[in-house]
Amino acid sequence: LNCKMAETLLKQGAEGRIYKGEYGGKPCVIKERFSKRYRHPTLDAKLNKQRMNQEVRAIQRCQKLGIKTPEVYSSDASTGKIYMEDLTRAKTLRDHLLEHVHDYSEQMGLMAKIGEILGKLHSNNIIH
Repeated sequence: LNCKMAETLLKQGAEGRIYKGEYGGKPCVIKERFSKRYRHPTLDAKLNKQRMNQEVRAIQRCQKLGIKTPEVYSSDASTGKIYMEDLTRAKTLRDHLLEHVHDYSEQMGLMAKIGEILGKLHSNNIIH
C-alpha cells in the first residue's frame, strides 16, 4: 500500500487506534484495529477482519444513500487498517454549535437534520 504512517497517535478507543498519515500523496487517517489478548488468536483475527470489512461496507452503504462520510482509500485485512480521507481539521458538532448556532430554532433545525440522517441509517440497517 502506498501509505506513510505518522508517528503521532491521534486517538485510541476500545477497538482501535487512529493515526494521521499519507496515502497516494494525500493526507489520510488510518484506523488500525488491534488484537485483544484475552481472545484466542484465531478467533481474534477472524473477528477483527470481519468487523473491519463491516465498517468499510457500512461507510460505502452510507455514501450510496447520500450520507456524507470520509472517503475510504483502501483497507488491508492482514494488518487491520483502513485508510480514509483526513477529516481531522473538520469541526465537531459540539464545536459548531458553540461557535455558530446561538438561536434555539436554528439548533432545533440542525438536530432535526441529524435525526433524519440517523433515521436513514436505522431504516437501512446501518449500525453506527
